[in-house]
Amino acid sequence: TGSDGTMHEILKTLGVPMTTLKPALVALLSPHSLKDLSGLSFPARFQLKPDQRRSKRENKVHAGEGTILITEDGFSGPELLNRSRTLNGAGGTLELELFPDLSPKPYRQAKHKEGLRTLLHAQYPDIPDRLIKRLLQFVQAEHMRAPFDPTELQSKLDALSRLTFRIDGPEPITKARITRGGVDLKAVDPQSMEIKGFPGLYVAGELLDIDGESGGYNLQAA
Repeated sequence: TGSDGTMHEILKTLGVPMTTLKPALVALLSPHSLKDLSGLSFPARFQLKPDQRRSKRENKVHAGEGTILITEDGFSGPELLNRSRTLNGAGGTLELELFPDLSPKPYRQAKHKEGLRTLLHAQYPDIPDRLIKRLLQFVQAEHMRAPFDPTELQSKLDALSRLTFRIDGPEPITKARITRGGVDLKAVDPQSMEIKGFPGLYVAGELLDIDGESGGYNLQAA
């Protein structure tokens, strides 16, 4: 849905006040090493931290929980699509918590030679086994078997409990489901939707600098 953006340029040429257009509801780009796991999805808690910027509002950390989808170029999923709006075209970091309430206690009672990978998959069946295998490789624990050294086990579980990935930014505006930015709302009469100073010229929908989360809110606004 949407348009090619031609009308934004026409209005700008006429002198209508405009704000900068930015992508929204798009996947996040990341130089991760999970390309071969593209298409896998899993539940996780997450924190999206934008790179340091000038205002407190822009530096706000956005936390959430939902299904995360690994893509060839980064990460997606309903909640991350919504949070992509907060990056304003810039980068940041994504912290993922795939194993909530991860504690070494149940692993200390594991059977002899039982692998950490098997134990994790049994406790967190919603996490794909292939992903668990890769994450264990990340923390150099893919060959760990019971009985576990208490110190080493705690160290590996700490590393698994919160994984951090670099985010280069959202996908480009050409892939965006909606855009942020458009005609400045201060320039529009909310009663008639007429642009102030331009009699007979009306705007609505994505031409306006208004956007919302996924779920029909943008259609409602239009």
